[in-house]
Amino acid sequence: MLVALLALLTASDGGLSELEEFRERVNRPVALTVPGTHRVQILSDRPYGPGDKAHRFDAYLPERRDRRAAVVVLVHGGVSADVPFRPKDWGLYRSWGRLLAASGFVAIAFNHRLSFPDPMLAEADQDLTAMLQTVRAQSRTLGADPSRIALVAFSGGGPLLSRPLREELPGVRALAGFYPFLDPRKSALHQRFLKPDALTAFSPAAQLRTPVARRMPFFLARAGKDAIPDILPGIDAFVAESLAAGTPLTLFNHPEAPHGFDQEAGPRTREVLLAFLAFLQTHLAERPPS
Repeated sequence: MLVALLALLTASDGGLSELEEFRERVNRPVALTVPGTHRVQILSDRPYGPGDKAHRFDAYLPERRDRRAAVVVLVHGGVSADVPFRPKDWGLYRSWGRLLAASGFVAIAFNHRLSFPDPMLAEADQDLTAMLQTVRAQSRTLGADPSRIALVAFSGGGPLLSRPLREELPGVRALAGFYPFLDPRKSALHQRFLKPDALTAFSPAAQLRTPVARRMPFFLARAGKDAIPDILPGIDAFVAESLAAGTPLTLFNHPEAPHGFDQEAGPRTREVLLAFLAFLQTHLAERPPS
């Protein structure tokens, strides 16, 4: 998750080392379990795109394989290249993969080049495109239906939802963001590294008047106490523009929640996570033959 380390540093009590505290934080599981998570099949450390060590993914497959399942691609936030443990191996994404697979989806957790402090959004966008190509090419092996895909972005991964709001991507039928950056034009960090045209191109809030955005279901989970600089102004700008443009937005506000609240157990967190699974079931359902 982008700036998860920054958030930890500002909140650190000086006990654990910064790296140990970061590891402990990202290894906490998602705060929801469903039956069957231990029966999920995992295909680990598979290459995609260039196929080097930086381009690897794990696939979490449902126990029942008698029909192809819809696909949920988990898009992590920015992580500095010097962090030795990469996002797909974090407990957070491993538990998300198991949760989704036990709920009937093929879940994809993949490492990509989104970084920090320079977000390297253009490179990460290329990686997301390559990951989707791999899902389509390996759909039979994965037991996946490439015509039913959702992209779920966390934190700094939010700007990577811009292209699927602007362009038709094969099979992409729903988008979601958990505490995401949705308007880099309002982010001082992004302004440091991106030119004005790129800020707009990677702003989901700037894409909401497109024909694709007007019909793309979008689930948004907002952390009301998010302390990461400039996330909330971007989310609020996105919501306002979505309402003005009339796009199909499903918004869940968790008023007292911090950044990364999907790891924090509680009634509202459970409500949000269950609603998200229901959103996926609705928008990734098989369509009857025409």
